[in-house]
Amino acid sequence: MNIMFSPPASTRRGPVLALSLTLAAMLGTAALPASAQTPTLRFDPGAAALVPGQLLTLEIVLADRPDAVPVGFFDLDIVFNPAVLRFEGLAPSSALGDIAAGQAVNASLPPDLLNGLLNLSVLSLLPDLAMQAASPVLGQLRFGAIGLGDGEVSFGFTALEGLDGTAIGHERLDAAVSVVPEPGAAWLLAAGLLALAALRRTPTA
Repeated sequence: MNIMFSPPASTRRGPVLALSLTLAAMLGTAALPASAQTPTLRFDPGAAALVPGQLLTLEIVLADRPDAVPVGFFDLDIVFNPAVLRFEGLAPSSALGDIAAGQAVNASLPPDLLNGLLNLSVLSLLPDLAMQAASPVLGQLRFGAIGLGDGEVSFGFTALEGLDGTAIGHERLDAAVSVVPEPGAAWLLAAGLLALAALRRTPTA
């Protein structure tokens, strides 16, 4: 007599169920809402070409924040090239509350101008920041161009938190800043070099 063993239905459904759950998870991941985007901490404008003596204003913006979780605290280190850019000023915005009115605390550290290091840190004392903009401006930087070359302004250490102290994940984009000679100065330099080359080629008697 042949005896055939038939596994329980629950056992037979195991691989099929596992496959169904895997497909569902993949579809669910593909259909994630836009709120799964990572906010981006960036400078505005993101690039600038200056001539010596020109001023540059950069805004620090937290963009691409579809879930609009209010920022209750931030601590940002900003690095620049002091041989190319001269620091003119740094001011926090009122995105976390009016500092002068006691709605927020400016906890920024003094700038280290010799090494080109700035710090901007603000803590909100407000119980609710529901009216905070979707892409808030956290502060504003001002520089003057003093030397030729690459004056990139970049983020060092950065921390963002909600009102409840929960860390806000984010990406970072630096600002590409360059200081180039004025067009007139460049022409004069080129003409001088050509004249010098011509003198060197002139035969002597």
